[in-house]
Amino acid sequence: LAKLFKGREISNNINPDEAVAYGAAIQGAILAGLEDDTVNQLLLLDVIPLSLGIETEGRFNEVVVPKNSTIPTTRNQMFAASSEYQEAILIKVVEGERALTKDCHELGQFTINVTPQARKDSKVMVVLDIDADGLLEVSAMDMKSKNSNKLSITSDRRILSSDEIGKMIDEAKQFEEKDKKDKLILMKKIELRRELDKARSTFPDLDSYKQRSIPDARANEFTQYLNDLEMWVDHDNNQDAALYDKKTEELRKKLNYLTSGSDAKNSSKDPKENVLS
Repeated sequence: LAKLFKGREISNNINPDEAVAYGAAIQGAILAGLEDDTVNQLLLLDVIPLSLGIETEGRFNEVVVPKNSTIPTTRNQMFAASSEYQEAILIKVVEGERALTKDCHELGQFTINVTPQARKDSKVMVVLDIDADGLLEVSAMDMKSKNSNKLSITSDRRILSSDEIGKMIDEAKQFEEKDKKDKLILMKKIELRRELDKARSTFPDLDSYKQRSIPDARANEFTQYLNDLEMWVDHDNNQDAALYDKKTEELRKKLNYLTSGSDAKNSSKDPKENVLS
């Protein structure tokens, strides 16, 4: 412990129970507005022990309020729909330090109706507000329709035991590298799925091939290719990010060849924006 604090001498003559009681008394005096010279010289800050985040596409934990942030506080972040012309979005709130929400503590969820539109035009503002009493209010607004919804989460629903909090923080450190790898693979899968969705929307049926004067044999071949690729994505447990990149680029080239007669690169961006479920 002394090394952690750069060699400073550690005092062991302080009773921990007294320290807690003293801090609680000071906090109570501050909240009660007690006018006292000693109290006025002190500043006690409440902080949140774990980060607060929103689940995004792929079940990622997108941290909005980092752990140890002082309260009261208000943070906001812009998100987007995960699908084209989506009519409703699920807002799931979690606390924890892990990359995936399955490894975090879920606090609650609600749904907001949004304007059906192209995914690239979708904008949903999510606001997390924590007051001095620890009450967390999460609100979401569709920026086009101004439709909104919110959820209130009391502090007793958020408070885990010190042992549970310590365990979650330790596990976040222990699995940091694994979480990074898992997140990368999931992002690659999402990117490939988006290219598949793009191909399906471009060629929804055989008539769409005929409109581009594409022979039936080639149309059937590409349709079967999409079916096989979709099956592979749905059932594959591959952990090789490079293989996903290869298949995504192959699909882009095939699709671009059918639509324009030439190969193209970088026809779609990586899924780096914050996309909701």
